[in-house]
Amino acid sequence: MKGNMIDEKELTVTIQDIVEYAKLNNVDVAKLSYEESERIMNEIKLNKRENSIILFVNEHHVTEQGYPRKIYEPAHKSGLWYTQNPKNLRYKVRAKTRELLYMKLYDIYTGASDNTVDAWFEKGLEYRKRKSNPRQATLDRHKRTKNSYFTKELLSSDIRELTSSDIWNFMKEAQEKHHMSLSEAKQLKGTLNLVFEAASDPEIGCRPYNPMLSIKPSGLFKNNPDAIRCNVSKKPYSAFSDEQIEILRDAFRERIEINRNIRYDKCQYALMGLLASYTGMRASELPALRWEDVRDNHIHLHQMQTRNDGQHGSSRFDIVPWLKEEKGCPRGGRDVPFLSSDITETLDLIKEVQAGFGIESAWIFPDSNSLSYERSLYKLCSSIGYSTTNNHAFRKGFNMWMLSKGLNVADRAKILGHSTAVNLDRYTVVSDNWIENAIETVKSNSVTTKVTTKNHTFLTIVKGFKHA
Repeated sequence: MKGNMIDEKELTVTIQDIVEYAKLNNVDVAKLSYEESERIMNEIKLNKRENSIILFVNEHHVTEQGYPRKIYEPAHKSGLWYTQNPKNLRYKVRAKTRELLYMKLYDIYTGASDNTVDAWFEKGLEYRKRKSNPRQATLDRHKRTKNSYFTKELLSSDIRELTSSDIWNFMKEAQEKHHMSLSEAKQLKGTLNLVFEAASDPEIGCRPYNPMLSIKPSGLFKNNPDAIRCNVSKKPYSAFSDEQIEILRDAFRERIEINRNIRYDKCQYALMGLLASYTGMRASELPALRWEDVRDNHIHLHQMQTRNDGQHGSSRFDIVPWLKEEKGCPRGGRDVPFLSSDITETLDLIKEVQAGFGIESAWIFPDSNSLSYERSLYKLCSSIGYSTTNNHAFRKGFNMWMLSKGLNVADRAKILGHSTAVNLDRYTVVSDNWIENAIETVKSNSVTTKVTTKNHTFLTIVKGFKHA
């Protein structure tokens, strides 16, 4: 009973298609941005697919005598479109819209693949692999989220019929049932987006739009006292203070001196922590450093170490030619300038310690891995009594140090490898007495003069000039 599926070549967008679209919609093609052009091409391709499906179904959905089978409109506003199921005429095929009904009939006649959410989750994983080459740990996290929160009802639903309201209601019920935090709700949205992004792709998809684009997980916590109490990350990443960083640096140096003639691994992870404290490097970037990456006035970062968990708790570590912010696509990396002599002194100390053990390697930290380094840092921080025990706190502390030296937010974000918005929102820590600090900072760079009004005399801060 299978018919010939639509030839994808028929869906190719031509110049004439774009010209006709521009005429119908009064669009100036010459002024279109890249994003707008891509959106229009996807719309044209989707329209072509829908038209081809309609023609295909009209040709095949006929009686034995060759007459078109009746397609019934909804009897009322909330009703369904329906028609006879060509596989079994005693049953009906139903859908919320005429377009969806035609898609279902198309699948029946062509023997197309399953369009349940469960089936598209697997397609979504493959789609994400081709699109951004994510870490295996990221894909595993999506699988855990699916197993934890996706219901049988959702998994068996036809993905073409789900709307933004359907997904919002599902997420709301999941939040209330599992008492999810905001970070967990965001992860659930990310996993749902993995599914719908593939399903709405104009090349391989089966639906016209991605409903996740209009959903904000933070809305789940509005006017909900029970949810607000859970709206806290389980792992708060605080910055190390200047005092804490100096204490850790002293501990690193002490550990290096004690072990420099005994155990290199003890020295190595202390040296990694020392360099991280002065550069704000990620834990995954430290094991991927090579001596050739050290330049005259900066360190060039262009690769990182990834961790792939195997069976029985084993892990394999690989070096990949991109950084975390590049998301699987090398874009030239980033540079960490020598903002202080401490960086070069630390690099010299690394060479000195390695020479004492007879180590010669192209790698700055040979045979090291980020997991062992993080564990070593955790034990040290815990022994001192710090509640914050991760390398990420060095990155925040380094950001605050750069801020104190006058580097603007764009420069700080560039050095750390993220956006300015992320720098301000997650890496810039405001002190409890920030108002007093802000006033003192402005005063130290300004001249004050008395200004008298009708009822009050107060100080006005004037920058750059004095009154005569």
